[in-house]
Amino acid sequence: MKTKRRNLVIAVCVAFAMLIGIFSITAIQSRKVSAEDVQTEVSTWSELLNAVNSDKTHIKLVNDIKDTVPDDELPTKHRLVFDGGEDYILDLNGYGLDVYNYDNEFFGSPFSMIDVSNSSNLVVKNGSLIFTNWHTNHERQAKGVVAVKDNSTLTATGVDMYNTYTGTTVYATDNAKVTLDGGDYTVTNGFAIYLESKASLTLDGGVWIGTKVGDSTATVFVDGYGALYSESSGELTINNAYFNTGIQVRESQIGAFSTATHELVINGIKQAEDIYFSDAGNQFSAIEAGKDYYWYKNGYSRALYKIENPLFANAVSVISYEKKYPIDVQNGTATIGGNTVSEVCYGQTVTIVADPAESGMEFVRWDTNGVELADYYSTSTTFTMPAAPV
Repeated sequence: MKTKRRNLVIAVCVAFAMLIGIFSITAIQSRKVSAEDVQTEVSTWSELLNAVNSDKTHIKLVNDIKDTVPDDELPTKHRLVFDGGEDYILDLNGYGLDVYNYDNEFFGSPFSMIDVSNSSNLVVKNGSLIFTNWHTNHERQAKGVVAVKDNSTLTATGVDMYNTYTGTTVYATDNAKVTLDGGDYTVTNGFAIYLESKASLTLDGGVWIGTKVGDSTATVFVDGYGALYSESSGELTINNAYFNTGIQVRESQIGAFSTATHELVINGIKQAEDIYFSDAGNQFSAIEAGKDYYWYKNGYSRALYKIENPLFANAVSVISYEKKYPIDVQNGTATIGGNTVSEVCYGQTVTIVADPAESGMEFVRWDTNGVELADYYSTSTTFTMPAAPV
């Protein structure tokens, strides 16, 4: 009896070991190694610079990093350059990267704090990038926090970018594609976002964009100051972005507020019929027409102005028809064109149909929050999808 029990235990152990071996092999074979798996943690600027220069693909900050650029070193060896044609991740990990550049730099220098080029893809997430761009004789510098070019992409999620003196936060050109998901993008004396040469931009997730006057003596909105400037023929998709200054686009391009593709919401109020559109538009003609905003053409650029204070004031929100929001109907079904839907684009007309009443009960009315129904007492009715889940 003892021998038989021992053999049974051995057999069970062998079978269990074989089972473990099968699962282990399956897990290894199905596992895909990505940039997320190999992290390079950095705590100083020199470590960060070395990791970037060594072409590390996933870099993670473990504390705040501050640094001052030595004289004349920004163009040559002090920038963070992602140009290896790889997929890169810069995880700020809730911390801030603060670079102070102040001396012996040329006015109009094209160099930025971070450069993405040569078909590289950079994801920056969860933290802040601050570029204090100064000069000892107070010359203003036209540099940005991040520059993207050469068919490269930038995706920033939950990132605040500040250029505390002048230039841009994001500059994109040469077929670059930029996606900003959440975050605050602010520049002093310049354009926060600057696009040219077929660069594409997608704004999503409540992005705040704006400029500050700083030491400028300008008393009117002039070329060189604005939240977004575009002379690109690339795609411009705006979902729930907020601008605290004017927006300018080249005359040949579709404006950021083209009524053909976007609704305009200013300070929470739909303004689809509250803008005076005219190439010769001004606040006097807008006031005469009973409008609060006017679309102004100045030379080769156009800008959206608020009448009361056209300089650096009032939040402007653009909500794209392309963005879909989830919809959940309790005791009923949401449809468009007879097809059941669970996600609906902003502005679309949705039909809701109540489920058949249970035995001994009858339909009374719909109960809603945040939407207006055409008929609250009909088992089948419609509403217009807002820019929010329903």
